[in-house]
Amino acid sequence: MKLLMIILDETVRDEVEATLDKHEVNGYTEIPMAFGEGKSGKKLASRLHPGANSIVFSIIDDDRLDPIKADLMQTCAAKTDENCPKPIHIAVLKVEEFF
Repeated sequence: MKLLMIILDETVRDEVEATLDKHEVNGYTEIPMAFGEGKSGKKLASRLHPGANSIVFSIIDDDRLDPIKADLMQTCAAKTDENCPKPIHIAVLKVEEFF
């Protein structure tokens, strides 16, 4: 099992949800309105630094992970532009136990 953590720009939230639905990822947790700073700048949902991220977590069986990642990266590539250079970041972590 792996923990799939997706950090996503608010502009691609619908596409990420559609990808999770497509792959029948029925259990996930979303932390909306996550603020921070990274390579694409500050996202603080303010007038000075507009925009925000969300963080989505899900436990995924190893054999299901690659197709989900591929579709998420395809969404990322389709949405990349100068205003949102990398709208999706993915981290995959090993899960020792989940109950």
